[in-house]
Amino acid sequence: MTLLMLAALLQQPPDESWGFRSRAEYLFADLGGTMEDDDSASFQHDLDIGRVGVPGIAIGGYRRTADLNVAVDFVYWTARASGEATLDAALFFDGTLFPAGAAVDGEVRIDYWALEIGGDIAVDPCFRFGAILPLQLIRASVDVETASLGERSTDGDLLYGIGLYAQARPIERLFASASAMLTTGLLDSFYTDVSLSVGAEFGPARVELGWRYRAFEDAETGDDLRFRMHGLFVALSVSF
Repeated sequence: MTLLMLAALLQQPPDESWGFRSRAEYLFADLGGTMEDDDSASFQHDLDIGRVGVPGIAIGGYRRTADLNVAVDFVYWTARASGEATLDAALFFDGTLFPAGAAVDGEVRIDYWALEIGGDIAVDPCFRFGAILPLQLIRASVDVETASLGERSTDGDLLYGIGLYAQARPIERLFASASAMLTTGLLDSFYTDVSLSVGAEFGPARVELGWRYRAFEDAETGDDLRFRMHGLFVALSVSF
């Protein structure tokens, strides 16, 4: 009797599935921003940094039924860029004065980690709507160096909020998606992530092409980071 009860509890409905999934993305982004420490160091004007490739990955598990999908994902992406420029005006950065006319090397690094819990429901056979609850950590560093001087400033925050997304399937195996996420941090920061994409499914694999916009602003007194990046991305997802 006990074995029969256990078997009944473990039995899954025919339309229910559990599994793991992974997603790799590469964003071709225009990057702009500043790190405000004494003076404001501009990524573009002071450090000649404007384009960056942003690789990202997501790994998680899911439970799917005909009407409801639930998933937990760990997400990471990183942006690293460097540039060389000649300062038009003196820059006082992190306690060090870089004189006007100095040749500087600049480097920007932004790292993003997130734990996301999400779910979506089938509104009709061709449309799904869902929500995500993310817990995020954003850390960034900006380095400014000359032949004899060098300083680094860092900033970041722990953030939480909500995201919404929708997916339409007008034709079998083809889909279009839209998502928007807004989070706020413990140190009065804000993060936004918006994307639009189209894609196709090939068995357990999905290929996407889309546009993404990300922005972060830290209004806390001290090392204030602001950045924005936007551009086209390609992504490959696999479920198993």
